[in-house]
Order: sequence, then C-alpha cells, then structure tokens
Amino acid sequence: MAYIEVKHVSKIYGSGEQVVRANDDINFEVQKGELTIIVGASGAGKSTLLNILGGMDTPTKGDVIINAKNIADDSPKQLTTYRRLSVGFVFQFYNLIPNLTALENVELASQISPDSLDVRTVMEDVGLKNRLNNFPAQLSGGEQQRVAIARAIAKNPDLLLCDEPTGALDYKTGKSILKLLQDFSHKTDKNVIIVTHNGMIKPMADHIIEIGDGQVKDGSVECPS
Repeated sequence: MAYIEVKHVSKIYGSGEQVVRANDDINFEVQKGELTIIVGASGAGKSTLLNILGGMDTPTKGDVIINAKNIADDSPKQLTTYRRLSVGFVFQFYNLIPNLTALENVELASQISPDSLDVRTVMEDVGLKNRLNNFPAQLSGGEQQRVAIARAIAKNPDLLLCDEPTGALDYKTGKSILKLLQDFSHKTDKNVIIVTHNGMIKPMADHIIEIGDGQVKDGSVECPS
C-alpha cells in the first residue's frame, strides 16, 4: 500500500465566473521512503498541493490518504496534531523567530517532536556549526534558509515538505542541501517532497510529478537509478 495516496483532489476558490481551480482532479501515489519532486511553472498549483499534503489547507473535494489515514476528513484540531507530530515544513520564507539564536530556533521545533534528532549534529550537517549563537538578523539569506532546513530536519518528521528549499542558496550550497534532503529520505525511510520550478534537480528524485494548470501532466515518473 502506498504511503501517500492523492485521489481526485481539487481545490477551488471563488464562485461563478470568478472560480479558480488551483488543483483540478489530481491523482498520484508515493511509496514509503521516497524523495518526490513536484515540478511546474509559477502558478501551476504546486504550493496549494503542498499545503494540502501538510494539513495547512483542505481540498474542496477528494481524498488525501497519508499512512492509511484520510486527512481530508480531519477536523482542524486533528490537522494541528498531524502537523505537529508528523510533518516538517521548509517554506520559501524562513519564518525564523528574530529574538532566538539559530540554535534556539532549531531547538524550539525539535522540542515538540517525540523523536527529534540531535540539533547540533543537524546544524553541522547544514554547514552552520560556527553560527549557532547568531541571531537571524546576523545571518545571510542563505544561512537563514539553512537554519529553516535544519529546523525541519531536526524534528525528524515522517513527511518533510519543502517549497523551493534552495531558492536563496548559491549553487554549491544548494547542491549540498539537496543531497542532505536526499540522504534524510533514504537513510531514515522518511518521505521528502520538494516543490520547485527548477527541472534541473529532477534526476535526484525517486518520483517526479509534473503539475500544469492545476493538473498532473504526466503522472508519476520513476527516475533511473
């Protein structure tokens, strides 16, 4: 049985002539422990789909089955529990707490997880072992993004959702971060889903889902080893 099953999911905003179908009858499956890349142009519906998978939004219709449970039927309270215990997020915007150090920002997220990783080890993995005591305002944009990535990984979530995680990083750092996300998925048997418009990173994926105009274009594609 697939770890993630998305069945006939649509997300519709507005009504009448103002209807916007951000997601339109989307279907796909993802197996346990896979790294999946959702690729498409800006406005294709990628981030909407990511928000639904993460329990931050609900579909207008359809089923979203995560680990044999349909979160589309969950109450707001149940979705809060799902997000807290099972999901890690890396957003385009870093959402760091300005009066906490880099280390404290990561520790704060790990404290709500029952199975968190060692925070200092994760910070070293993302190349920030010498920036632990710096506040966000003292960090570059790329460093802040790496703190956000460390925060998500340290939580050790079953499902890690990343919205353009390397957007603020230089090529070398971005490549190392993508390798870190790949290793996290394969070494821990956790699922990582990366949303991007950058088709260059597709070869690192176990699955590719191409989105266009709110629909899956070519379904899930197995990548060559």
